[in-house]
Amino acid sequence: MKTNLTETQLGQAMLEFERDQVKALRRKPLPCDKGEVAVIPRHMSDVAVVLLRELRRKGPSTAQYLGDRCSITSHRASSTLLSLLNQKLVRQVDRSSALPDGTYMAGHRDRQDAWVYQAANR
Repeated sequence: MKTNLTETQLGQAMLEFERDQVKALRRKPLPCDKGEVAVIPRHMSDVAVVLLRELRRKGPSTAQYLGDRCSITSHRASSTLLSLLNQKLVRQVDRSSALPDGTYMAGHRDRQDAWVYQAANR
């Protein structure tokens, strides 16, 4: 079978076919049509859910503050925040020494320079 389509035209036709399949609910949306959306994993630990909820409620916070609020160690809070950062559900705003006081929530024992985390926009 011979067609007179150029490679670009064929690619556009294939893309249109795949988008029609999405509209007919025969496949998931194409990655290029999703944009920059953070993927929420199917299985997220209870600690991660609680930390993410607390970040959304209180705003930018340090791991020490979140650990104190959620009754977990600061080590567990920071490692959970790091996994959420890798999943693009939170972002690191800046170091606490670079931000003015009052713009983020700090734990009562925060005396060192620490990362300030914020929930990603969704």
